[in-house]
Amino acid sequence: MPKRKIETAERLFSEFQPVSLKYKDIFDFSELYTAFHDWLQEHDWGCADGDLDRWETYYLEKIGKGGAKDIKSWWRLKKNPADTEGFTYYLDINFHAIALMKTEIIKNGQKIKSNKGELTITIVPWLDSHYQKDYSDKDNKAKNKFLTWMKGVLSGGLLRQIKEQRKKELYQEVYQLQNFLKQWFKLKRYLPYEETKNYSPSYAWPSHLREE
Repeated sequence: MPKRKIETAERLFSEFQPVSLKYKDIFDFSELYTAFHDWLQEHDWGCADGDLDRWETYYLEKIGKGGAKDIKSWWRLKKNPADTEGFTYYLDINFHAIALMKTEIIKNGQKIKSNKGELTITIVPWLDSHYQKDYSDKDNKAKNKFLTWMKGVLSGGLLRQIKEQRKKELYQEVYQLQNFLKQWFKLKRYLPYEETKNYSPSYAWPSHLREE
């Protein structure tokens, strides 16, 4: 969500049951950040406050004993669904890394610099159904053809169907994002289809797959 409160936005998952992923092992934190950013950008997600590429709205880093880092970072994004006005998608993505330290592994006889620690990623999607506000705005009324069309469907239930479809699409996109992260971290996934190629190279080395 943007910094300003949006009255017409609806949270898709409860506060106590967000979509989350936890990983505790060896991985390259910087490479994850880059791959995650690229996936979101390719799927048309952008900054929630304006058009600039400033997704990160909060960053806190504490350094403990031995150089172990505790990092908290928040990304706030939005997306306008294709072919439909009156709706906006938002994502709140929170990172929390605990005891993150530098480490090295041996891969194909070569040393690779990486990180070791625990990372939790929490994803909260929001659906903003702002068509009602748009329709009540007299200044927009004469400018937006969508509002003229909306007048004829408000009483027919079509709008409710469109909203449910947008909600379903946002659910699907969040689960695709979760699947991408599980793939990157080499975590077990349950898919109704077989994937042939990773979206991006993985720089995670979980202990049970360390020999790969």
